Amino acid sequence: MLEGIKRSWRQLKAGEPGHRFQSQYEAQKKSRRPGWVRPVWLAAGTVIMAVGVVALPAPGPGFLVIGMGAALVARESRTAARILDWIELRLRAGWNWVKDAWAGASWPVRVLIVLMCGAAVAAFGWLGAGYFLKG
Repeated sequence: MLEGIKRSWRQLKAGEPGHRFQSQYEAQKKSRRPGWVRPVWLAAGTVIMAVGVVALPAPGPGFLVIGMGAALVARESRTAARILDWIELRLRAGWNWVKDAWAGASWPVRVLIVLMCGAAVAAFGWLGAGYFLKG
């Protein structure tokens, strides 16, 4: 089973952006499996995504857990695969915009951005701590 997970991860990484989740879906669709496997994987992916959503307010990898659950669902659902491919393209475009903006910014602007991000993290941490400590 672990080897199958590694193989799936390598295929996902090697896939073309914007088509990698749909390629995973097609490969999974062609494999011969018992009929009960698909609902189990869909349920597992949904539960993992729900755990990630619950974990979002706490420090930790909530978005990563949601992504892992979504990837499991996308292996079994063409619609989910298309949505994840669409999201991936938008995230890549946004990341490229951020990199270009950072590269073109002067050092005072970069310092200001870092200070503002630090203040935002501190504020969210303070609000989150107050929320969890309040009970």
